[in-house]
Amino acid sequence: MHAILMAWQPVLLLVLSSVLPSASACSRVLYETKMGDVYVSRTFDWEHSFHTNLLYYPRNRHMDGGCGPKDFDLCKTWTSKYYSLVATANDWASKQVSTFTGKNFSWIEDGVIDGVNEAGLAVHTLYLQTTQYKSNEPMKNAVTWWRWSRYLLDVCGSVAEAVRVMESEEIVVAGVGMPRITLHMAVDDKTGDSAIFEILDGSVHIYSKKNTAERDLKVLTNDPVFTEQLNFRNSLINYTDYPKSLSMMCDKVDPTDRLQPSHYSFKPGSFPNRCLPGDVTGLARFTRLSWFSGHLKSTKTDGTELSANEMLGKLRSVMLSVAVPSGAPDVDPWENDVYPTWWYSAFDFKRGLYFWQYYEYPNVIYINLTDIGNLTEVSYLPGVDYPELSGGVTKYMGDVTGSFKEASAEISKDSAGGSQQQQQQKAPIRRTNLRQQTDLTNEDTSDGSGDSSDVTFMQTETRMDL
Repeated sequence: MHAILMAWQPVLLLVLSSVLPSASACSRVLYETKMGDVYVSRTFDWEHSFHTNLLYYPRNRHMDGGCGPKDFDLCKTWTSKYYSLVATANDWASKQVSTFTGKNFSWIEDGVIDGVNEAGLAVHTLYLQTTQYKSNEPMKNAVTWWRWSRYLLDVCGSVAEAVRVMESEEIVVAGVGMPRITLHMAVDDKTGDSAIFEILDGSVHIYSKKNTAERDLKVLTNDPVFTEQLNFRNSLINYTDYPKSLSMMCDKVDPTDRLQPSHYSFKPGSFPNRCLPGDVTGLARFTRLSWFSGHLKSTKTDGTELSANEMLGKLRSVMLSVAVPSGAPDVDPWENDVYPTWWYSAFDFKRGLYFWQYYEYPNVIYINLTDIGNLTEVSYLPGVDYPELSGGVTKYMGDVTGSFKEASAEISKDSAGGSQQQQQQKAPIRRTNLRQQTDLTNEDTSDGSGDSSDVTFMQTETRMDL
């Protein structure tokens, strides 16, 4: 029977790869002010909720690449140098079986898709259908794609260090599991440095300030590959006068005045967004993020610097331009399914504040990365995107650093085949229509120094059809 299953494995992998979601899944943007303050934000979009958890990992944790006992000596092993705060899809991952171990993935160790560490390095993985990992079997220095982010957050303190790791093949990102989700990655740090990693035909392609304009590294979405995203964007956006100004390329090919109706005069440039793509494909979202983030200003009209809270609000407005409403038609050639935005995150590198919002919650929460470093055990925030478990959509708001609980029970249950949270979170996927308008409240406008952490994004109007 085992031989039959092994013989059919290539066919199964082909079938499963054909039913994975299309390219509409997540967007990320990085922004640096004139004063050198750095912010990064992302959305997480998928066909269904992963019931994301926020986890804290302390220093000095012994880790391995996920090959299991049989091939333990092949996979990479390491001890974490830095503590980190992550968003993880571990609830979903721990219900899937690893093709390396034959057992379920770990609720504690697997599933990281976004995170930051104490040194000021942030890591973001996004879906890329074009990705082809070097190996789908255990091999020397292998780290599964579920642990790729963990490795970089554990051992790297900067983008330069992460680039060195990927350039030197210190680790080999391995495909594991069925379905096997294919990813690419953006990394950024407190200096504003950034890099993008893609694995194409088994080879790592690295885009960093060594070979790519810094402005090009600030945006990432999904398919097609990064270079094709840049080519498409450059066919629409004119960077000749950047960073002073941006314009659309269609202004060059439509130079005549237009009258419609006669008492309105539409001259070139009168509608600077008229050529901007408006759908939810990776190409369109990449171009919109590039256009709108390129117009962000970190100063007021009188020249004074915006506060950190004000900058987060402006970055939030940019991210709303690429968020996919729940229930909105998406581009899927085989199912015509929906890949909505489930959550949003932002990180203020200077203040060390990690902001997060689940689409059903009316409030943004945040974690103080400095304060949470006082914890000595793996800890998590229960039900952060699951109102039934957390106690309702209004339980969490503002600073939730003190609400993290030790995950010791989950660690012990991990090896026993499932955590309490796994057992409780087996609700069916809910298809909803969500109409939302957000306002930034509680801004810090006292002195413009940006050192206040009292930020809340309020959802002022919501309609749900369950």
